[in-house]
Amino acid sequence: QIRAFTSWARTVSSIAKEKIIPIPSAYTKPSNNTQRKERQILLAKSLQTALWTADVAETFEASFFFGIPYDRSLVKGKEVLFPLPDKDFDASEFSIPWRALRVSGVNITIATPSGKQPIPEPYVLRPSGVVMGQLGASFDVLQFWAEISESEEFQNVISYEDINPDAYNALHLNGGHAPGMREYCGSELLQSKVAKMVERGIPIGAICHGTLLLARSKGEDGKSVISSRNVTSLPYFMEKAAVTLTSLKLGSRYYSTYDIPCATEVASLLDSPKQFQRGPLSGAEATLFDDTNAWVVVDNNIVTARFPGDAY
Repeated sequence: QIRAFTSWARTVSSIAKEKIIPIPSAYTKPSNNTQRKERQILLAKSLQTALWTADVAETFEASFFFGIPYDRSLVKGKEVLFPLPDKDFDASEFSIPWRALRVSGVNITIATPSGKQPIPEPYVLRPSGVVMGQLGASFDVLQFWAEISESEEFQNVISYEDINPDAYNALHLNGGHAPGMREYCGSELLQSKVAKMVERGIPIGAICHGTLLLARSKGEDGKSVISSRNVTSLPYFMEKAAVTLTSLKLGSRYYSTYDIPCATEVASLLDSPKQFQRGPLSGAEATLFDDTNAWVVVDNNIVTARFPGDAY
């Protein structure tokens, strides 16, 4: 529906003079269903007088689905780095932040060890999921991924070696669990560049094993660059459940990226294990239309999340 909506908007823009949607001054990010309904009414009244253009369509999508402020000038043209392994990363944890930033006008750079196009973990993108219809990508992620594969940034991937830590305004650290993630989480070159970006104080988002990469990145004092921060990552109960669910089909090692659980290692690199926030004992996921179940930890400029269900 989003793709069709944007396509229609572009058609209209070719024959209509651009107009800016008059945004109600009462607009605030909704925190409950009542406020969401009120926002929809305000939007409907505003849109009655607007002609749709591609830019307007993306502004609408950015705000309505991703909760991003209407004034995209605050972020438009900013540079965000998405480092990935050559293969086996989680497509959902990449696609959702990618789409949210893309419709906000942000420029995205993808980096891999080889500088070649990355390949996501294959089972996640199958309609049947990883096993018994579980752990797979949602329908909207499948749509996003189809668009990503045609994007300019996907055609112009750089290598870890070519990353300039001073060239980016923000950093997104993806997660994943399959064996290919080890070259990403264990790359000392990437860790050194991540550490420099943390030192700059730019906004950083990390999800799942992305927090492990962040925790392994060392500062000049030899400690983790997030040793004093409150963070989360893939919690043990989720990792254990996924290993159990997939072990018969894929083997016990497939979902265990390392012998030590992700959460255990991350917590060990903090000043205190209490800084690690496990989150609720629930696997409920947020969706494109409702982010109620998303759970993240925000510590100043660093935002960390647990699994694909938190990506929205």
